[in-house]
Amino acid sequence: MPAIADRLRANDVAALIACRQQRLATAGYPNLDKIAAPTLLYAGADDPIHEAARQSASRIPAAQFISLPGLNHVAAFFRADLILPHVQAFLATAGGHVVAA
Repeated sequence: MPAIADRLRANDVAALIACRQQRLATAGYPNLDKIAAPTLLYAGADDPIHEAARQSASRIPAAQFISLPGLNHVAAFFRADLILPHVQAFLATAGGHVVAA
């Protein structure tokens, strides 16, 4: 969509990447191991935050991590056809543990 494309192009890409990497760095979240709810994290394999998200998922006891090959951050966000089957399977196994926001 042109509005989203214009907004993305107006950003400082290096600053956004650094912000996201720091925000998802496992050291920045010392209590991940205390999350008891089933948790699903995903990232495109070409996303700069992929490794940080994978590490974060590894610290959450009931977490699953999905890597989406060949996708960057924005592409993964818009590929519902790839992630929804994982979300549906996750929700089916999460049972009564799912909390609505």
